[in-house]
Amino acid sequence: MRKTVLTGGLIVATMLGMSTVAFCEDPAGAEVSLVPAAQEETEIREDEGKPDADEMEKKMAAEFVRLTPKEQAGRWAKRLDDMERQKDYAGLRSSAVAFTRWLESVKGKEPEVYKNHIVQAYTSNAAGLNGQGYYMVAANTIRNGYEAGKAAGANVGSLVELASRYDVRKETRNEYYKAIRNHQNAVAKIEQDVLDMTTQKQKMVDELLQSTKKITPEALKDLQGRIKALNEKIAAGRKEIEKENAAHKKLLDDKKYDGIILNPQLTANVEAADKAQQKTQGQIRDGEAAVRKGLLALAEKAEHSWQGLSDRINKLTAQQKEISALQKELLDMLAKKPYSEDAKKRIRALNEKLDKLSAEMAKNLDGVEEDFMNAGTFNALDPKQMIAFREQLAALLKAETAIGQENARIDEQIAAMEKETAKLGDVNGDGKIDRKDLAKLVLHLGRKASTLANADLDGDGRITISDFQFLRDAVFGGRTVFPADPKYIPGDLDGNGQLGWADLLKLAQVVQRAGRNGIKVSSPWLAQYDINGDKVINNEDFQALVKNITQPPVIDKPAVEAASATEAAVATGASTTPADTATGTTVETGASPQETAQPAGSMGDN
Repeated sequence: MRKTVLTGGLIVATMLGMSTVAFCEDPAGAEVSLVPAAQEETEIREDEGKPDADEMEKKMAAEFVRLTPKEQAGRWAKRLDDMERQKDYAGLRSSAVAFTRWLESVKGKEPEVYKNHIVQAYTSNAAGLNGQGYYMVAANTIRNGYEAGKAAGANVGSLVELASRYDVRKETRNEYYKAIRNHQNAVAKIEQDVLDMTTQKQKMVDELLQSTKKITPEALKDLQGRIKALNEKIAAGRKEIEKENAAHKKLLDDKKYDGIILNPQLTANVEAADKAQQKTQGQIRDGEAAVRKGLLALAEKAEHSWQGLSDRINKLTAQQKEISALQKELLDMLAKKPYSEDAKKRIRALNEKLDKLSAEMAKNLDGVEEDFMNAGTFNALDPKQMIAFREQLAALLKAETAIGQENARIDEQIAAMEKETAKLGDVNGDGKIDRKDLAKLVLHLGRKASTLANADLDGDGRITISDFQFLRDAVFGGRTVFPADPKYIPGDLDGNGQLGWADLLKLAQVVQRAGRNGIKVSSPWLAQYDINGDKVINNEDFQALVKNITQPPVIDKPAVEAASATEAAVATGASTTPADTATGTTVETGASPQETAQPAGSMGDN
C-alpha cells in the first residue's frame, strides 16, 4: 500500500474544500499567466506547511510497549538518523515534530531524557526543512531548539552557529533564485522582442503575397529594405541572448551554490518560466520558417528570381535526398528490436550524421532569406523557367515537411532506445548521481533529448533548466524519482516517492495561474500537473491531489484478511521510504547528512 505524508493543512483543505488561492496565497491574485509576474518575487516567502505528527505518535506508541522512556527515546533517535540518511526529509520532519511532542509529554517525569534528546529533535526537524529548501524556517527552528535546550540545561553552544549557517543558506538561495529568474526575465524580454520583429517580417511578406497588384522588382526592393532594418535589430537581440546564456551557464556551474536547492514554490516558478521560454522559441522558429516560405512564394508570384536562389534550391534538393535516404536507413534499424551493442553504435553514428546534415540544411534554408537580402537585382523568369521553378519549389516544401516529421519520429525512438538502459540523472554514466552530472548537463542545455537521454528528466524532449533543477534536487535534496521515470507516482511533484504538502504547494503555484479555462496539457512536463488526467490543469487537479493524499487508493486483498492498524493509518513514509521508489541509481551529494544537522545525542557540529 502506498504510504503518504499527511499534514494538518491538508486536513483543513479537505474539510473546507479549500481552493488553491486560499491554500497558497498569491500577492498578485489577478495574475493568470503561467510565468510569475515580477512583483511576486520582490519577497521570497517560505510556505513550508505543518507536518502532521499524530499518526507517527500512534505508530511509535505501539512500538514502545514495555520499553523504558530512555529506550523509547533511543528508538526515536535511531529513526531520525535513518530517515536523514535516506533523505526522507518529509518523514524526518513529521517524526521530529512527533518526537518533540513526546519529549514535552515526558519532560516532567523524565527530565534527563528530555535534556539528552530535545536538541536532536529540533536539529532533525531543521535538517528535514533544510532538505526541502526551507532554510529560513530551519534557522528559526534551531533558534527555538536553542531556547528549549538552554532551559533544560542541554549543551546548545553549537546551535547559534548552526542557525547562522541556515541563515547564510537562505541568503545564498535567494541570490541563486533571483539570478536565475533575472536571467529568465531578461532572455524572455529579448526573445519576445525577437518574436515581435519576426512576426512583423512575416506580416510584411504576407501582405505582399495577398496584394492584388503585380509584384514588381521595386516592390521586392522595398520589402528588402524593411526586412533589413528588422534583421539588424534581431541580430543584436540574439547577441544579447548569447551573452546572457554564457553568463547563466557560469552561474549554474558556480561552486558557491553547491548544496542549495529551491523549495517547491520557487521550483515551480523556474519551471514555468522555462517552458514559456521554450514556447516563445518555437514560435520564433515557426515565424522564421514562414518568412522563408513566403519569400519563395513571392518569387513564384512575382515570376522573378534573385542571385543565388537557383543554386540554393538545388543544394537544398540534394541535401533533402541525402537526408531522406539516411532517415530510411535509421528507421529500418530502429525497427529491428532488441538492439545489440553494435546496432546501437551504428544507430548513434547515423544519428550524429543526420544531425549534422539537418544542421547544414537548416543553415541553407536560412540562406534563402540571406540571398534575398543580398540581391542587387531581381530577374524575370521566362515561362519555361517558371514551370521548372514551381515544380522544384513544390517538391522542396513537401520534402521539408516530411523531413521534419521523420526527424521527430527518429528522435523519439532513439531517446526511447537510450532510456532502456540509461539511468535517469546519471548523465555521465558512472553509476551515481553527483556534481559531475550537473556539470555535464549544463554543457548540453538547449539540446534535444536524443543526444543525452538520461538528462531529459522531465520527459519534454529537450535538455533545459528544468532538468538542471530536477538534478540539483537529486544531488543536494531528497528527490529520488523524476517525472520521466516509469516509477513516477502521479502527483509526486517533489520526487521524494511520496505524496504530501510539498506536492500541493508546487501544484498550487501552477494551478492558481491557470485562469478560468485552465492550462491545456501540451507536453510531458505539463502532464505531471494533470492529476485527474483530463488534459487540462485547473483547480480540479488540486482537489484531486488532496483526495489522493488523504484517501490513498485501496489495494484489493483476500476477504479473510483484515487490514492491520499500520496499513490503515496514514503514515509518514517510515515503511515506504524514497529509496523504495528510487531509480536504482546511487545519489551522492559529496557531503554527509551531519553537515546540516546534529547526530543523535550530540550537541556539537561535526
